[in-house]
Amino acid sequence: MLYKVLFNDLISNPRKAVILAVHRRAQARHATAATEYRRCFTLRHMERRSYNEIAAIVHLPPGTVKSHVHRAKLELRRMLRPVRPSASADPVRTA
Repeated sequence: MLYKVLFNDLISNPRKAVILAVHRRAQARHATAATEYRRCFTLRHMERRSYNEIAAIVHLPPGTVKSHVHRAKLELRRMLRPVRPSASADPVRTA
C-alpha cells in the first residue's frame, strides 16, 4: 500500500522523482567510496558532527579528517558527473 502511495506521488510530481533518483544514485555511489573517506563524510554531513568529534571517533587528527571528508566529496562529485559522449558519436551535425 505504501509503495502505491509513493509511486502515485512520484508520478504526480516529476521533480520529486528526479530528486529521488539523484539521491538514490548518490547513495549507491557513496557506498563504493573508500571506507575511511565514507565514514568521515557520513559523520560530517549526515550526522552533523564536528571535525573534532569525528577525530575522536575515528582516532585520527582533525586535519586528516578534513582531508578525508574533502576527498570523499571529490570522489562523489566525480562519480555523479554525467558521462558525456564524444563529439564523433553525436548524430546531429550542424552546418
